[in-house]
Amino acid sequence: MKKIFQGKIFSVWQWEQELYDGSKATFEKASRADAVRVIATMPDKTILFVQDEQPDREPVLGLPGGQVDEGESAETAARREFLEETGYEAQRIASLFSYEPPGRVSFNIHFFIARDLKKIREPQQSAGEKIELRFFTFEEFLALGQNEELRDLRLRIMLLEAQLNPNKKDILYTLLYE
Repeated sequence: MKKIFQGKIFSVWQWEQELYDGSKATFEKASRADAVRVIATMPDKTILFVQDEQPDREPVLGLPGGQVDEGESAETAARREFLEETGYEAQRIASLFSYEPPGRVSFNIHFFIARDLKKIREPQQSAGEKIELRFFTFEEFLALGQNEELRDLRLRIMLLEAQLNPNKKDILYTLLYE
């Protein structure tokens, strides 16, 4: 495998691969740094989301988070990104799950649950983003599974499963609030 491009965010790799008929073809895949997302429960049991707008796309609804910097653990990145985007510090944070999205871009997304939040400053947005904090009750959070503005498909699937399966709903509630 040979790196043929290095950008600010993406690296592009190429390799020759033998096909089933014995011929060869060139394949490509991009890679990027891992990402983190934080599901945060407020003291009043609402769940904190962000309405995120950037110059290259329409606003989307998502969880606070961002990129894992080189040499940084996913948990450290989750704490840093959460504080930057919301102004809240998580006293407790726990890993929920990680996955590699399908496709030709290789990276992992790590989800965390943050509890015992303490507001310590105003959010620190970069010049290329507009972030508005949004708060949802648990039932409203579940309903976001049907909201196309919520960009993370794995999270939407998890919410839809919790809507359909009372056991999964109870497990999710317990994970968020205990």
